[in-house]
Amino acid sequence: MALTRRALLERIGAVGGPALHCDTDLMQFSGGLSSDYGLQVFVGAETAMQALSGSSVVGASYGPDETPIGALAVIGPMRMNYGKVMSVVDFTADTVSQLLAELGRGGNS
Repeated sequence: MALTRRALLERIGAVGGPALHCDTDLMQFSGGLSSDYGLQVFVGAETAMQALSGSSVVGASYGPDETPIGALAVIGPMRMNYGKVMSVVDFTADTVSQLLAELGRGGNS
């Protein structure tokens, strides 16, 4: 079942608490991810967001030709399988980047 944007934000708010009820916090955080190209890991207070101080964020920017235009991330507990999560996030960002590059070339591989 697909979640609407509102339902997703409400679910994030339930997990992250009242400080994470608004998507502007997440957008501001993801802006930091997308400004640098590559995989990044933030643990606890390194996230610079009070609502995520007890969590970890594994994120990566994506974009065609290694030009970051966005970011994707996994928010999880501080104790998680970082190797696995980092692999999945990196693979997904690379795949999205390749798809965007193909679209930019007119979809011809």
